[in-house]
Amino acid sequence: MPADSPAAPADILDDLLSPPVNATFPEQAALARLIRAAAPVSRAPAAMPPAARAKRAPAAPVRQEKVKTSQYFTAETHARLARAKKRLVRAERHKGLGRISQSRIVETAVRRALEEFEADGLASRLGRDLETTDAS
Repeated sequence: MPADSPAAPADILDDLLSPPVNATFPEQAALARLIRAAAPVSRAPAAMPPAARAKRAPAAPVRQEKVKTSQYFTAETHARLARAKKRLVRAERHKGLGRISQSRIVETAVRRALEEFEADGLASRLGRDLETTDAS
């Protein structure tokens, strides 16, 4: 190329993709600033120190899947269950028992009876009561 001809414009893309090790081009610093300004900033939360992790509230318990069932009670047992629910609802206001429902009461009672039966078999209260009550 003759010395008096104008210099060809710099191909910045070529320089960015395959620059020689020590090569620089005009406005390289400005381009780097522009790229950094346009690049998304990582918003990843900083790692929580162990002391802070220990102070966090425990995770909420995982709710187990529920299965709908139907049981038949005598009118007296049904009325007693309704009265127990009313008493527990009144107590919940003062004791923080959580939401009280007849299903929750029945499940709690059945779970406790089954735990005792699994441990003691026919000697459990459930086993003894079933020996003495009518099968109807």
